[in-house]
Amino acid sequence: MSKAVIRIAAEDHPLALRRAELLMDCVTENGFEPRLLPVPVPADTSVFPVLGEVLRRGEAELLLCRWEERPQTPDPDLPMAALSAREDPRDALILEGGDPFSGGVIGCSGENRRLQLMELFPGLEIISLEGDAFSQLRQLEQGRCGALVLSAADLKAMGLEKRICRIFSAEELLPAPGQGVWTVCCRQGTDLSCLRGYSSVDSCFVSLAEKAFMRPLKGRGVIWSRLLPDGETLLLRGALCSGQAGVLKGSISGGKGKAELLGRTLAANLMIRELR
Repeated sequence: MSKAVIRIAAEDHPLALRRAELLMDCVTENGFEPRLLPVPVPADTSVFPVLGEVLRRGEAELLLCRWEERPQTPDPDLPMAALSAREDPRDALILEGGDPFSGGVIGCSGENRRLQLMELFPGLEIISLEGDAFSQLRQLEQGRCGALVLSAADLKAMGLEKRICRIFSAEELLPAPGQGVWTVCCRQGTDLSCLRGYSSVDSCFVSLAEKAFMRPLKGRGVIWSRLLPDGETLLLRGALCSGQAGVLKGSISGGKGKAELLGRTLAANLMIRELR
């Protein structure tokens, strides 16, 4: 008897395709036949709508994208089916050629990351780089900057962990919301038993908290949430990155069942501080 086929749409990008291989392993273990559909996504184009159209046309059953690529407002036709276990959410510093960093220019992507680095390394020039991780690495090699800050999970997936000279703690540099988590969405009617064992309960609570935190901050927040060893307490460390007030940091903890309330409360506390 032939196995049911599950087609998986993922961005035709090395990092996304590597994560898709893990998803395919899970689908295989559950008795299905996975087929990967790499989808080209033009530069400066949102990934989710492109992958979503593939599912709407009936060309795939599942799509895989980064947590932050899924819209804040869920699409009822493409519901979330699973969240991956969170990879290393921290940011890391790498150098060109492995030379000791003696100061100069640090490159990064994202204004929130740049503002945090300005406070962490006062006196150094922090510049914003365009493009994906591979493009930013090329800019580092071309001498546009002497050091580069990227997601630790991406660097490890690229096989570049040996080039990491520093991994930043949450107290030093908070990562982008959802960093290290991948989302699986499905077409209505898909047999979700193909995903048995893939989804992470911890990531579900983290997702609820971080989405609730980000919603009122309108792109100006960074956050790292994690469950403590007791398995019941959720700790949130967040920051509001304001051009006028600088980087305002705070933390909150509580029962994981109140994940959304914790996120909203932390965001509200930081917004009140910004107004003072």
